[in-house]
Amino acid sequence: MSVSGEYEITVHTPNGDRDAHLSLHADGDHLTGEQCTDGHCQHIEHGEVHDAHFEWTSELAEPHATLHFTAQCDDHSCSIISGDVDAGPLGSFHFTGKKL
Repeated sequence: MSVSGEYEITVHTPNGDRDAHLSLHADGDHLTGEQCTDGHCQHIEHGEVHDAHFEWTSELAEPHATLHFTAQCDDHSCSIISGDVDAGPLGSFHFTGKKL
């Protein structure tokens, strides 16, 4: 199972769903990639892979917040993922995604 690949994810917030494109590359337990939301792309930071679980952080521009994502593969091929994002003072939200 590899978490590497392109994903479309949806973060479910009280203000509505927020879509993002996620590009991930796993090398052992190290995770790198890029996350794009509303035309703004940035490299993910502090990415780690632990079997079918993985995590990373990214920065939200407006309002400014550090987002910490924790995710898991929901099937053997990791074509479906889900998890939570901790947005600090903005709260915590669930997200879902699928590999493209």
